[in-house]
Amino acid sequence: MKSLHMKAFLGLSALAMSLVSHPLRADDHDEVVAYENGQWFNGEIFVSGRRVVQRGVFVGEGVEPDRVVDLQGAFIVPPLGDAHTHEYDGPWTFQAQSDAQLAAGTFYAMTMTAPGSGVAQIRHQFEDVDTVDIATSLGGITGPESHPAEVYEALALRIYDEEQRTARQDEIREGTRYQDDAYYEVSDEDSARSAVTKLLRANPDVVKVFLRHSAQYDERVPDNWAIGGIDPDLLPIIAERTRQYGRRLAIAASDLSDVDAAIAVEADILTHLPCYQDTKDASFYSYPATDENCLLSAEQAQAIASSGMAVTLIASEFAKGQDEDVRRRLEANVQLLRDAGATFVIGSNAYGSPVVTGLVAEGDRSLFSNFELLRMASIDTPRVIFPNRAVGCLDTGCEASFLILSGNPLEDLAALEAISGRIKRGTPLPDPEPTTE
Repeated sequence: MKSLHMKAFLGLSALAMSLVSHPLRADDHDEVVAYENGQWFNGEIFVSGRRVVQRGVFVGEGVEPDRVVDLQGAFIVPPLGDAHTHEYDGPWTFQAQSDAQLAAGTFYAMTMTAPGSGVAQIRHQFEDVDTVDIATSLGGITGPESHPAEVYEALALRIYDEEQRTARQDEIREGTRYQDDAYYEVSDEDSARSAVTKLLRANPDVVKVFLRHSAQYDERVPDNWAIGGIDPDLLPIIAERTRQYGRRLAIAASDLSDVDAAIAVEADILTHLPCYQDTKDASFYSYPATDENCLLSAEQAQAIASSGMAVTLIASEFAKGQDEDVRRRLEANVQLLRDAGATFVIGSNAYGSPVVTGLVAEGDRSLFSNFELLRMASIDTPRVIFPNRAVGCLDTGCEASFLILSGNPLEDLAALEAISGRIKRGTPLPDPEPTTE
């Protein structure tokens, strides 16, 4: 990242101190604050100007401010979103996870499976000013003895490493501790209707369904978790009931047959691209990925884009060295979807890994421009997570949530890791506690 002049650095440090030295109290709710001398991201470029904030939203210039904050030329972007996480699943880790993600600039997140029993204990905090704003799928709908049952039943047995999970497969498969909680198993039309009804009564923001190489559903074997998910013939039943309750449908697709099933029911979100991970040496998840079952056609890409389905890219995969074939297929699929005009969103799909880490890593490659990645993370992803809220924008009427950066992320995405201030719905958040190695 390009270094700042010392004068600019000291100025932004003073700005951060001034923000947190004026925390908003309950009786400050009507205070009008003007933020001036900022470079504001308008979705295309940074534009010099100021914004006025009252009651947690941006208001017009006709309102007289009670206080003025000089941004000293800092770059202002909307906060980041994470459209695929498994954090925020219970009271024991919630605040620590939320604090870490706020510190990394992530204000919005969507959990793509979490135990409903754990979420129920923290859901009242999901839109507090000092926590990440969260939409949740609660438990996912899957098939018998299929992912993610093995993950949660292993946790119920306190199995945390791959060696033990392999050795104790029989115990894991017999487990039912998290059934109808972190996952719902369906095997026929009656169980599909029952499962989606149970889930919808718990009020998820989105319904997630697992498809696992669904064209081979009848070929699944007991020693492999790769093939499974729901019987694709049951997907229309689940989709119809989901729509009746006014919820969105998210599909976890492992290959092209799953993508076709998602297109057929006009799913709202694809939780990741097919074959996004290297599964050649993945033990119980081993599956021979090929171009034939991984590479989208132009027709499939156009169908995804035309339906408005959001396609989730996984930041934690960007952050690690990807297998050559996995990367080649990713680039080919992204190019087809981009040409078709599809909407991309970003998700972490990893505990303790903020999306910004993957964004910065991907910014060093050539698949996406810095502009595309910044817009994806700060505009498109928040809007997909909360489609009925004025997020991902910095205009009059939008929620007054933004990040103050010392550098220009269009020039270097690492600027997203140098946050000098965080404002959430008009409230300055305290600087994160320094971490110890």
